[in-house]
Amino acid sequence: MDVEKMQEAQQQDVSLLKCRELAKEVHQQSTGKSKLVYTKDLLYRENIETGHRQLLLPSQLRTIVMTIGHESTFGGHLGFGKTRSRLTLLGQGW
Repeated sequence: MDVEKMQEAQQQDVSLLKCRELAKEVHQQSTGKSKLVYTKDLLYRENIETGHRQLLLPSQLRTIVMTIGHESTFGGHLGFGKTRSRLTLLGQGW
């Protein structure tokens, strides 16, 4: 998926509505160690301490990414929680 399609998918995804609204707030209340930000019109969760960003995936891509992370050679069958944690380390977020 190219950048423009990802931007469009994020904008159309109802599940990201609240995240989009929060990211646009000037004085955003952070939720613990992260905040929501736009970078080049893409929505990310950013770690306040490290600056590490995770791209927020539209719902249509979450199952695909979880499948790849779970069934690929590096993924194994670790269960939902561990697979999600591994994908989070790779920079995918939701």
